[in-house]
Amino acid sequence: MSSRALAAPTSGQVETMQDLKGAWLTSLTGFREGSPVRWQHRLTVRKVLGSAAVAWEEWRDCVGHATECKVGKATGDGWSNPTRVLMVMDS
Repeated sequence: MSSRALAAPTSGQVETMQDLKGAWLTSLTGFREGSPVRWQHRLTVRKVLGSAAVAWEEWRDCVGHATECKVGKATGDGWSNPTRVLMVMDS
């Protein structure tokens, strides 16, 4: 699968976990069980403590939401239930 960042809360180098706080939106294309897929992926980093963070990730199928996906819209319908992601930054 390929991934391309469409929106990010920071520009420049990421030096601390605090630099990742905010919402990140990517588009993903590839294959799942032999069928082509196009998805949007939204990762929202909400809590940061030192080198650790808690984020939530959601997915949206671009077949049913082509307009939102095309313009890189992070809002609207069709998102999966959020799943918690625990992250740690290591030097």
